This record gives sequence, structure tokens and C-alpha cells, in this order.
Amino acid sequence: EVFAYQVEVIPIDAKFSLDPDTVFLGADNRVQLTNETAFTESVRWDLGNGLLTEIENPSTVYDQEGVYQVQLEVTSVFGCVDVTTRDLVVLNRNPIPQFTVLTDTLCMGQSVSLSAINSDSINVYAAPQQLNRLFSGGAFEIGSVLENTSLYITNVDGPYESNVVQYQLLIDDFEPIWFAVPDTTNLSETGVFFQSLDAGFRSDFQWTVGGEAISDHFRVRYDLEEVAPGDLTVVHNARNERGCEGESTQTLMLASSSLPSFPSQQICAGANLLIKPTNGQYFSFYTDPVSTEAVHKGTSLLLQQIDRDTVIYVRGLDGFLEGPTEVVTLIIEDFEVQIEASQTEFVLGQQALSVDFEAVGEIVSYSWFVNDVLVDVTPAPVLFFDSVGEYQIRLEAFNNNRCLAVAETVITVSAPPVVTSVEANNEFPVYPNPTSDLLHFDNKTVAIEVLTLSGQLMMRQELTDGLVSLKSFQNGIYLVRAFTREGDLQLHKVIVRK
Repeated sequence: EVFAYQVEVIPIDAKFSLDPDTVFLGADNRVQLTNETAFTESVRWDLGNGLLTEIENPSTVYDQEGVYQVQLEVTSVFGCVDVTTRDLVVLNRNPIPQFTVLTDTLCMGQSVSLSAINSDSINVYAAPQQLNRLFSGGAFEIGSVLENTSLYITNVDGPYESNVVQYQLLIDDFEPIWFAVPDTTNLSETGVFFQSLDAGFRSDFQWTVGGEAISDHFRVRYDLEEVAPGDLTVVHNARNERGCEGESTQTLMLASSSLPSFPSQQICAGANLLIKPTNGQYFSFYTDPVSTEAVHKGTSLLLQQIDRDTVIYVRGLDGFLEGPTEVVTLIIEDFEVQIEASQTEFVLGQQALSVDFEAVGEIVSYSWFVNDVLVDVTPAPVLFFDSVGEYQIRLEAFNNNRCLAVAETVITVSAPPVVTSVEANNEFPVYPNPTSDLLHFDNKTVAIEVLTLSGQLMMRQELTDGLVSLKSFQNGIYLVRAFTREGDLQLHKVIVRK
């Protein structure tokens, strides 16, 4: 038998692409290599930079200027082999242009000249894609910058144009800020202050009111005495620290101010009161309804130590022209207290040592003082006095409205008459005398008091067994008063000697 075979030869054609096919140093130096050979079984790359790889589509970096030979060896599925080589050119771009700043702030309409520090020739583009070139040369001149602008600039000093750098021109859209407030310094005339903010950083001030230039200071007063209600146009011009000129216009509506609000009220005598009206911020305060001169202008009025009924007349200033009057009446509250004492004078040792006190008045809080020392806070205290002298009693009382009233009285405690001699009493003998400790009394004695010769009470004691101990007394002569069941009083002189 005869057989016939037909053999088809499929050639292999090795080929690849480079992206990019020319490398400029200074940006991304990586190159993507792509095998574009059909029927590939395997590949072997020589990347020309000392690297070998069998990856189908490798990438690599070239960081030195020069020409690199890139070789691809391909084996097809049929075992055929082909080799191809391409040159890859790596070039050094021009350095990007350098400037003192990359963002420059200008006044509106200011001109600018742009030139690079490290280049004699630049290209200027309107977009980063470098499609619309605006300028090529040494210095780019802009006659009047009217809006924020971004420029994209390259260095073309050498054979290869550099990458772009963005340069921004920003407009300082300066508009001076100012405010108007009623004049609260002149108590007899109505006016308004215009004041520029941040005046320390500005200059060349100018104010124009109603078309008339009135001042070149940062703060100016404008008289409103002869100005009728209506719109008032104010123009303020100034120059900022960059030297940019700006203008700001406001229209003030001059009108009668709103009626202030503050309640009339009762107040305590001697109290302080801050009158801070609502329905506005600035006010004029008068003590006479027909007066043209205020006692104060501002946000509030402080009255101190008010001791009589007072009327204050308040007018608003927020509309720059005074408005209707709010009448504030302050009535002093009639709050007084009195002290009633059960006894104000007594002799030490001959009368009770306690005094009952009572306050008269509508009181909610009590403070009782003896010689300026707080001793009680109850409505009706009982105070004890066991020494000779004058005692200043003071009551400080508050009512429901926290008004303070003060009342005072004096308690006088006198000494008993000084005894110069005492006759022995045989009916109620006291013994031993002198004594160093115990004194014996007759069984008719029910209580005793021991006093100094000056009348100071040293002891009071009820007797149950007729004995009293003077062991704690110092050496000396003492008066002993003995009280009997029948109510008699006997006086003895006793000597303590240890």
C-alpha cells in the first residue's frame, strides 16, 4: 500500500512590545514588556539590565541612562524556537523647573513675571496634559491677574522637556470687615461709631457716608442728631498687610429703636441692682423723662446702695435713633425689725442670769450676735450672761425677698455691792473658817453662791447634805451667800487657806 502525508510548516515569529518604548529618568522608570508571539509554549527574556526571566509578560526598572538590548527567545507548541531583539533607549529628562514658591497670592489685577531659578527656558501650559501651550521662553509675563489660575510649567533648557510642575496664582479677594454700633460715650447727643476690624494689620482707611468722605481713621464717629430715619449707605476702603486694596459697602437702616423691657419692682434698702433690659442690646438711661442728657448709655445700668424710691427712664438705641421710653419704678421695701428682751439690766448673783429675746417683723432668717460673735439662729433664743459688763446684742434678719434689717440692744450686767465687812452669823454658822476644802452649813441652808469680793460669781450649788467643797479655789477671801428654806439670805465672809 502507498500512503501519502501532507506536512504543513507553521513558522514562528517572535515579537514583543515595550511600554514605554523610550524611558525618561526622573519619573516612573518602570517598563512593561509584553510577549506578542503566537502559539507560545515558553519564553526566556534577557532584559538587558542584567536580569533574566521566564515570566510571560515581565516588568522591570531602568535607572541609568543608556541603550539597553532586550532579547526574547520563544519556543512554540510545535517545538520551534525564534529569537528577537530590540533596543530600549533610557534618557535623562531636564530637571523640573524650580521657583521660590509654587503658590503665589496676588492682589486683584496685579501683574506677575514667572521665571525658573534653574532654567533659562520654560514652557507654560494651561493643563497638565501639556496640550495647550501658552508660552515658551525665559520669563512669562501676566499683565493683570483677575482670578485664581493654575499654570503647568516645564523646563526646556536641554534636549528633553522635563515633567510639569504646577504653579498656582491665588487672588487675595480682600474685603475690609467693619461694624457699626451706637455711640454710648456721648451722653447728650445721638451718634454711631464705624470701626474696622483687625485695624492693626490694615492701612489707608477711608470712610464715605452718603457719598461724602468723612474720615481716614480706622474708627470714626458719625453724628445722627440731624439725620432723619431711612437708609444710610456707608462705604469703607482699606489696604491690608499685603497691600491689597478692598472695599466694603453696607446700608444701615436708621429707625426708631424698639421699646425696651425691664420690670418695675420692690427692692431692699441699700441694695444694688443691675438694670439690663431685654428687647435690645444698647440703651440710654435717664433719671428725668424730659432730659436730653442720659446718666448712662450701654447694655446695662448698675445702681448701687439704693436708699430711696427711684424711677429710671430707658430708651433703646439698636435702631441708632432713640425709641419710646420704658419706665422702671423701684420701690424700697419697708422692712424693719425690733428686739424685745425680757430683761436688759440685772445685778450679777442677785437675779436670773438668762434673758429671753424675741424679734418682731416678717422674718424668715435670724442671726443673733453678742459682741459681734454669732451665738444663735433661732427666732427666740435664751442667752446666758455670767460676767459683769455691757453686751451688745445685734439681730440680722432677712425677709422673703432677702431684704436685710438690723436691730440692736444692750444688756447690762452689774456687780453686787462690794462687802467690806461681814458680821459672824451665829444662827446659821459656817465652819471651819478658814478652810482648805469643805464648808459645813446648817440644815436650814438649801443653796449657796460663792462670789469674789468684786462680785464675780464663782459657784452656785444646791445643798443636800450641808457640805460644799472649795478645794478648787485659790487662796483668798470669798463671799458666801446662803439661802434658807424660809427665803432668808445670809452673807458670810470665808477664807480659803491651803
